[in-house]
Amino acid sequence: MKQFVEKNFSPNQLPKIIKTFDNEMEKMENAEKTQLSPKDFKVASNSIFDRIAAYKAFQCYVDPDQARGYCKDYFYARVEGVRKLLHWLTKTNTGANIFKNIFVMGLKKGVLKYELKTHNKEGLAFDIHQCLYHDLCEKYGCPELTGLFCKGDHFLFDDMKKIDFQRSQTLGEGGELCDFHFNNR
Repeated sequence: MKQFVEKNFSPNQLPKIIKTFDNEMEKMENAEKTQLSPKDFKVASNSIFDRIAAYKAFQCYVDPDQARGYCKDYFYARVEGVRKLLHWLTKTNTGANIFKNIFVMGLKKGVLKYELKTHNKEGLAFDIHQCLYHDLCEKYGCPELTGLFCKGDHFLFDDMKKIDFQRSQTLGEGGELCDFHFNNR
């Protein structure tokens, strides 16, 4: 976070942004430690709280739209390595099958409430009916941030070689569910 802020904000803005970020992180972690399951808390601590805290911290100096833009840049910078790994892994059919199997294993860990539709050689499809990302953004007063997580899926999955990622709706963008479709190319 500090490196991102140093790169995008002036030196005199750094202390207030970092302090606000740290305070927001601490507040959310303390509030959710006993409310979330250990699995959900780990995901929230590693992937959600920091984006919410960054969004609120950036608003010390910029309006909410600009803060969302900075959050997008911060988020994409954090997951760029994963995106490159997925791009590399899915260059082959074997890698594409490994990706789908690992994704299903992740779903079974229970962080998202999902319904598996298809998991075979041709593809993987499932619907998310309850999303921790959506729920926490709503709870902490920034539902508009949820769409960044949804768009982040496209950033991660759109460039895979042997898998085509499609989705028609998300909870974070007003849909009734999040539908994920990973079809072999």
